[in-house]
Amino acid sequence: MTKAADNCDISVIIPLYNKCTEIERTLRSVLTQSLAPREIIVVDDGSTDGSAEIAERIGGDRITLIRQHNQGVSAARNRAMTTARGKWVALLDGDDVWMEDYLESVAQMIARWPECGAYGVGVLIDDGKRCIAVKVG
Repeated sequence: MTKAADNCDISVIIPLYNKCTEIERTLRSVLTQSLAPREIIVVDDGSTDGSAEIAERIGGDRITLIRQHNQGVSAARNRAMTTARGKWVALLDGDDVWMEDYLESVAQMIARWPECGAYGVGVLIDDGKRCIAVKVG
């Protein structure tokens, strides 16, 4: 992470349930952001495949890991929201990744249009065979 988290008031929330083959890539995409988030909160929603242990190993003290019995992705996100300290939250599923400048782009949008309540960017879908760019907005 190249820029200080002091410049970014965004909490990253990652619900996690049985994503042992994906969570490392997901977390590394957050940990290598050009603008570091204020915090990274992972809510393990009762994983049985070692996902939480991988998140703990990869993130160390850079993430807050909350464990709960399986209640579903919405309950996991809501649980993280109750502990998030950032003014803004960015949601990321445990099997998705961000480009390295994602949070910086969002922070720039917040600075430019502070009155908005939600922000979105383009999406790149990569199924391993082809990439599809989808522009949002």
